[in-house]
Amino acid sequence: MTERSELAIQRGLQLQEQMGATLVLLHVIKPQLMGDLAERRRRDAEAFLDERITRLPQSARSRCSRKV
Repeated sequence: MTERSELAIQRGLQLQEQMGATLVLLHVIKPQLMGDLAERRRRDAEAFLDERITRLPQSARSRCSRKV
């Protein structure tokens, strides 16, 4: 994850707290990818986002999801 992505997560957490919103972590996979490569990228992204969510504060985790 890039520094910019981490900053976006921090800002999202601030907004989540202020607005009582749900935070969605999103990872986009190029639509041109097909077959096994696309599936592997999807699984890797899901695992990465799941792990990143576990590092959020407990109060934020219950209102956070991920999409790939």
